[in-house]
Amino acid sequence: MPRCRMIDFLYVNLPLKMWRGFLLRRHIERCAFCQAKLAGREAVKSLMVSENNLGPRPSLWPRVKTRLVSLEEDRPKGTALSGQKRWRWVAAAVALLIVGLASFWLLKGFRPEKMGTGEEVASRFRINYLKVEDKPAQAYLYQPSESNLIIIWVEKST
Repeated sequence: MPRCRMIDFLYVNLPLKMWRGFLLRRHIERCAFCQAKLAGREAVKSLMVSENNLGPRPSLWPRVKTRLVSLEEDRPKGTALSGQKRWRWVAAAVALLIVGLASFWLLKGFRPEKMGTGEEVASRFRINYLKVEDKPAQAYLYQPSESNLIIIWVEKST
């Protein structure tokens, strides 16, 4: 019985057709307790509608048409509606302008980061020769992102 309650909870709260079909096939068709809760054929037949039970229905269109005509006559002519449309267009244009200016302001300083290959640094200056204690040396260049600072680390070559 606790398992049946869990199955009922899952069936109600997970409205996926595939999941519900799985639950019906695996549990509800096999469980005697769950089948006892199902409605019988006679109870279900009373809920079904057949062609014999249907009679002629009055058309809905004449009532809808008279209501539409009465609404059209009650509405004030032109001025308020066109004024509302103008203000909607103005509001939409202002909103687009604000979004555009905010985007420009946020992205004006944006520069995509370049990989530190040293090519950008090499274009600004050049090291011809390095010596440490009268021996040749190796230089390592480092430039932090978004900075004009260049750090040069020099080590003796062995």
